[in-house]
Amino acid sequence: MGQVKCKVSFPVIMDNQWLFIANLSKGKIGPDKANLLGSLLTTQFQLAAMRRAGQPEDERRDFYLFIDEFQNFTTDSFAAILAEARKYRLCLVLSHQYVDQIPLPIRQAVFGNVGTLFSFRIGNTDAEALQKEFANTFIAQQFVDLERFGVFSKILENGTNQQPFKGVTLSPMENKTGRAVAHVKNSRQKFAEPRAKVEARLNQLHRS
Repeated sequence: MGQVKCKVSFPVIMDNQWLFIANLSKGKIGPDKANLLGSLLTTQFQLAAMRRAGQPEDERRDFYLFIDEFQNFTTDSFAAILAEARKYRLCLVLSHQYVDQIPLPIRQAVFGNVGTLFSFRIGNTDAEALQKEFANTFIAQQFVDLERFGVFSKILENGTNQQPFKGVTLSPMENKTGRAVAHVKNSRQKFAEPRAKVEARLNQLHRS
C-alpha cells in the first residue's frame, strides 16, 4: 500500500503456490483499516482467480485461501466466487464463529455449493440449520452434545450424497516452529521497502 510500484502480483502468488500472510489484527491497525485491507486483499485474490479463465484447466494449480473472521471482509459479490471457485482451482477456508454472522446471500452460496459437510460441536442456532442440511438424520441437540473430536459427516461421493454418519477425528498434532523469522526477513527484503523511503515518495507526490 502506498508504494510507487507494486511488488506483489497476486496471479503470480497463486500460480506458484507461494505463501501470502496478512496480519490484520484490529488491535494493531484498528477495525476500519483491518476491514478495508481485508476486503481489498480478498478482492485481489478473487480477481486473480478470475484471470485463470484464460488458462487451460490442466495448468490451473490448486491455491488455498484462508480467511479468518470472514464476516469482516465479505461482500455480497463474494457469492460469485463461491459458485465459480472450483473451476479456477481456488480452495476456500472461511473461518468465523457462527452462521448468522454471514449475510444471507453468502450463507446460501456456501450451503448451495458445498457437497461434503463435517460438523463438530456447535451452538443451538447453527445446529437447527445443519439439521436440515444433514437431511434430519441427526436432531439439533445431537450437534450441541457432540463430544470432543466427534464429528457428523455427510459426504458427496461420485455425485451422490451418502448416508450421513458419526465419526471421530484425530487429536491436534504437535505444532513445530522453525525458520519463521528468517522467512519474514527474506520476504521483506524482496517485496518491501523501508517505511521512511515510501513515505518520502508519497510526500513528494502530494507536493507535486
